[in-house]
Amino acid sequence: MIPYLVPVIITIFGIIQYDIKKQKGVNEKLCYFALFVYLVALIGLRYEVGGDTLNYMGDFQWRADLSDWYFVYNDNGFQPFYTLLCAIAKSISSDFYIFQLIHAFIFNGLLFVFLAKNTQYKFTALFLVFLIYYLYFSTEILREALAVFVFVFNYDNLKNNRWFRYYIGVCISCLFHISSVFLVVLPFMKWIHIGKYYFIALGFVILLMIQLNSFFAIFSPLSLIAEKISRYDSVSFGGYLFSFLNLLRYTIIPLFICLIARYIIGEKVKYENMLLILSLIEICSLFSFILFGRFLNYFVPFLVISITDILYKLWESYNIRLKSFSIVLLMFILLIYGSYYIHLNMYTRWIPYYSIYNPVTVNRDNF
Repeated sequence: MIPYLVPVIITIFGIIQYDIKKQKGVNEKLCYFALFVYLVALIGLRYEVGGDTLNYMGDFQWRADLSDWYFVYNDNGFQPFYTLLCAIAKSISSDFYIFQLIHAFIFNGLLFVFLAKNTQYKFTALFLVFLIYYLYFSTEILREALAVFVFVFNYDNLKNNRWFRYYIGVCISCLFHISSVFLVVLPFMKWIHIGKYYFIALGFVILLMIQLNSFFAIFSPLSLIAEKISRYDSVSFGGYLFSFLNLLRYTIIPLFICLIARYIIGEKVKYENMLLILSLIEICSLFSFILFGRFLNYFVPFLVISITDILYKLWESYNIRLKSFSIVLLMFILLIYGSYYIHLNMYTRWIPYYSIYNPVTVNRDNF
């Protein structure tokens, strides 16, 4: 537990000194860089921490090094940019922690740059990243995490209608994880904003989900995608409590953030379109949570930035009621997203923490 508390404590210090008190300068950059280095080491040197990490370790054992690597899109279900990272790591050492270090460096590098570029409250945003998706991205969905952050940096091309660049970015995401293929439809969803257009989209989504099996039949000629759909659709319902909590996390709260921005603060939230698409995908996940739940991952980085900025707009208001409301909203967010780690004993995937210098095998299967 202590290894996880260290970055949390440093981040809280950063929130107080640099986000709230707004002290800027070299010390702020050193603090941010120290967090980056620590997290690369924490995640890169872990030993059997994370449920899917164990599966990646088993796959890595038989991977070839760079001299024998060749481009193939579906290599035992894995895409070529992931297998290339494996080949590079295998060329250095057959120990899996080398791959972990390479992945942790890339993932944390992209994450830290994204936060620094998109919010002036980067320590608060990092704290919310820890709460909402950090351990899941860095130890569970190693391939998809990189695909997500390719999309995150590709967002400006989507926003500015640079379609050629955008679809090149989508292709790169797909070379890390096949789930990125759904990004091809996002340009056709840019019209979704708060108001009647959102409710039109909501009605269309519900009708489409009622005809879900017919929709899946469209992809039957595409064997790779059809295989993925068949695998993920084998379980369609995650239980009432699971579904309710996810509805709060990925539909109600994103919608609430957009409404606060529009009708209380009086401005449009920066990533309104992304948050509304996130809310619609969560509605889809009520019908097939394993399939559509994967698509939620591509939008949670935008959710974190939006929550962070709205919290500070409320906190920095001269209206005492809005200040108080920001505290209540923060507590609610901590409760709803923090409950993820308790429900179904999800914390056992990451606690206790062991490193390669103290290797201990622990049962991480919480299902």
